[in-house]
Amino acid sequence: MQKNGEPKRLEDFAGYNLRRASNVVLSDFADMFAGSGVRPTSFSVACVIDEQPGTTSAEICRILGLQRANIVALLAELDALGTIRRVDDENDKRSQRLYLTDRGEVDLAAWRAMAASHETRALSRLSDDEQAQLVDMLRRIWRDA
Repeated sequence: MQKNGEPKRLEDFAGYNLRRASNVVLSDFADMFAGSGVRPTSFSVACVIDEQPGTTSAEICRILGLQRANIVALLAELDALGTIRRVDDENDKRSQRLYLTDRGEVDLAAWRAMAASHETRALSRLSDDEQAQLVDMLRRIWRDA
């Protein structure tokens, strides 16, 4: 950094470092999940459905910051894997409530274990305290944006 606090080199920009770190983490995720049919975003959608059974696609979009147009393909991926089931909302027939299937619960447990292993590997250069600090700092960047 320069004395006035402005980055002088590319490597001094937070955004550059976030993008590089993201590329490493996403590449490792892709390697870990190769052949499973699961991508980072579909994994996130399955986690939300597990953590909030009966949620709607609109609620998932709000929680994950997704565009409504993107959720259709993500749900189709999970549907094709036999991971989710859709139940018409009793009060609003235009909406569907989303739940994991029995297979989805088994698959998600395996995916969570894979994701934990992936994170351990991807963040191995950081101590446990540094990993917790990193997650906290990243969360503060996006949480109320």
